[in-house]
Amino acid sequence: MPFASDCLDTLGVSPRRLRTISLGQCTCTTVQLELVDPRTGEPLNLNLYYRPESSSSSLSSSSLAPGFCGAPVLDEDGNPKNYVEVVGKGLSSDFQFAFAIKASIVDAANGIINIPFDPTDSQFAGVFISMAIIWENGIQRKHYPFYTDITPNVLSYNPHGPLAFYEVRMALRDVSPELNFLIDELEYKDEELMWAMRRPIDYWNEIPPPVGIFSPANFPYRYHWLEAVCGELMRMVAVWLRRNDLDYQAGGVSVADTKKWPEYARMADQRINDWRQFVRAKKIEVNIQNAYGSLGGYPSEYLH
Repeated sequence: MPFASDCLDTLGVSPRRLRTISLGQCTCTTVQLELVDPRTGEPLNLNLYYRPESSSSSLSSSSLAPGFCGAPVLDEDGNPKNYVEVVGKGLSSDFQFAFAIKASIVDAANGIINIPFDPTDSQFAGVFISMAIIWENGIQRKHYPFYTDITPNVLSYNPHGPLAFYEVRMALRDVSPELNFLIDELEYKDEELMWAMRRPIDYWNEIPPPVGIFSPANFPYRYHWLEAVCGELMRMVAVWLRRNDLDYQAGGVSVADTKKWPEYARMADQRINDWRQFVRAKKIEVNIQNAYGSLGGYPSEYLH
């Protein structure tokens, strides 16, 4: 069906997609990332920010720049001048990074880097807001945002068990293109799943009373969290289908393959409203529990 191919899959091939990376908790692995500006879809040419003094040739996998590959160019005080730093946080307000790693270059002209994670960098599971920072002569030149998904490891201690994106796909039965035979593509992209997994946590943190601040790495109420994530994704699709709603006729056949937006909106509203009711009820419960306490002392019989 040409309409589905031309329209329904447009988001999936857009170069403006926010990039994502995934790895397992407490693993030692190297993950490749393409630095692309989500506003323009243009890859970053790292040659613009680092020019080797000893050679005028461009950086490549065969000519790795010391400023990006574990042996940074140093100034007179021994501080690195040129490198790519990759950082991640659970919340923007966190004082500490979940990880901060110096990356190495694979393809400078196309902005492709390798990020070496060790078990300390990947010790916490969850979806982290991340950024690649381009440093030149000690100055931040460019910021490239992306998401990092660290999948929970059952061998590690996860007191609350953060959600994994494959659990969200299972809840929506969006696990393979073959199952979506109308559009022949996954309905939700990885970056959309990761965005939606973070959004209910933002709601919890902002709704009074402030009885607990959580991140996607430690939120404890997994059932309601998953329902809220599904609701956010359905609302996203409803908005998109409504924006592209256009009935047309061709060859005597009427097509209205974007008319499902009211159904998506209805399912989204139900799940999101249930989530909001749960948040209010749970916060009242936690707030009441926090109002009770106990005083230590000796039993009364010792006072006679």
